Amino acid sequence: MRKILEHLGQNWIKYGFESMAVLISILAAFALNNWNDERKAVKYHEELVTNLSQEFEGNLESLKSQVERLERKIKASDSLIMLLRNREISEELNLDSLIFATMDFPTWNPSTFLLTELKTTGEFKSLTNNELRKLMFDWEQHYENLKEWYGWQIDTMKKCFDTSSPMMMDSYLYQRTIIKTADRAFLESQEFQSCFTQSRMIAERLFNTYQNETIPKIEKIIEVTQ
Repeated sequence: MRKILEHLGQNWIKYGFESMAVLISILAAFALNNWNDERKAVKYHEELVTNLSQEFEGNLESLKSQVERLERKIKASDSLIMLLRNREISEELNLDSLIFATMDFPTWNPSTFLLTELKTTGEFKSLTNNELRKLMFDWEQHYENLKEWYGWQIDTMKKCFDTSSPMMMDSYLYQRTIIKTADRAFLESQEFQSCFTQSRMIAERLFNTYQNETIPKIEKIIEVTQ
């Protein structure tokens, strides 16, 4: 035992350095591993934010085309309603383009692939930007509200199309809307005018919502993700 103690006493510095070297190596390995994980997390977050930005940039472009379609629909509806109110429907009047434009019901379907994937995989928490997280929550609710309007629009247009289907069939067969006496009476009826007035109201509501809410929300998301 005495020899062992004497040996340790003579070599304690050597053993101390060796133990310290092992400890430093272990700590360095842990530090390197943590740094690697943090670097991967930062890279993943950057890629995620970039992909979100690209997805919403594409959504913004597709929305603008839908806004243009809605604007054409509103103008056509106004023209048709004015003709009906002034009783200017005549046999010589070609209503093809006007009626078809009023029966357009553009529904915007933005890409939600990335947001859906984030929610499904539980990776939504990886969004470290609190402002972006709030914007995404707000966006999801906003889009749900839009889909309710799409449902009302489709129901209204189905009703309009069903009530005017004989006249629309003439348009398909003869490449123009043939205004007969019965057709003129139908176009001037309260049922027809009420249907298209309601359709125009929904289109205008969507148009204003897109301009005043949807587009600013998308632009803000793009701004935060760049």
